[in-house]
Amino acid sequence: LMPLFGAYLDFLTLSVIKNTGWYIY
Repeated sequence: LMPLFGAYLDFLTLSVIKNTGWYIY
């Protein structure tokens, strides 16, 4: 994967986790 694409996926993943409250940031 391209670095930017990977960073984008990481951002989406963290956003989803934080929104669901499964992960406390």
